[in-house]
Amino acid sequence: MPASFLRSWRPQTRHQAGLHRHHHDIPSFLAHASRAGLLASSPTHIGTLYEYTVASALRRLGFELSRVGGRADGGIDLLGTWGLAGQGRAMPTLVQCKSSKRAAGPSVVRELEGAFAAAPAGWRGDGVVGCLVTTQGATRGVREAMGRSAAPLGFLKVDAAGRIEQMLWNRAVDRAGLEGWAVGLRHLDRGGKEVVLMRKGEVVEVGVGGEG
Repeated sequence: MPASFLRSWRPQTRHQAGLHRHHHDIPSFLAHASRAGLLASSPTHIGTLYEYTVASALRRLGFELSRVGGRADGGIDLLGTWGLAGQGRAMPTLVQCKSSKRAAGPSVVRELEGAFAAAPAGWRGDGVVGCLVTTQGATRGVREAMGRSAAPLGFLKVDAAGRIEQMLWNRAVDRAGLEGWAVGLRHLDRGGKEVVLMRKGEVVEVGVGGEG
């Protein structure tokens, strides 16, 4: 997906346009929420902050994403591309974010599949990847539903602080451009682990950010 096309895409509804005038990343959203008196415990605050957190965190893995937002987003929270060294091209990518205390079930995979139909021009057709990002790990039901799907689907667990703790994708993603890539975990200086991408047994740093 050409970067110029991504920059030219704009929210289509008045509600969405209003949101994007006020904020475009974590600092601007927090400033807007403070001015607007939006409670940190409100679903809007929690959901929007998580979407920006995910967009920022996934840059480390080669994603370049922009928030869609709004009530008419068609179930798509983030749009952009996923590019890895040696792929030849960045894959158009759409993302659904779910910040929840409960693990998601197989129905979220069907929702993600349905989001492809609502994607704007440029995120339709072969080679488009759909990713589900949640604060909880993938259940067996989610894994099995992804395995059955013909659509290129990925799953990531990203906590509220932006730590990427789990990542997996189905065979359709391999065929779309990730053949030979794998997921590993590395220990962090502060404790805990985070996801890294690997090729031929070696960790490949494909983006920016992340903890040390």
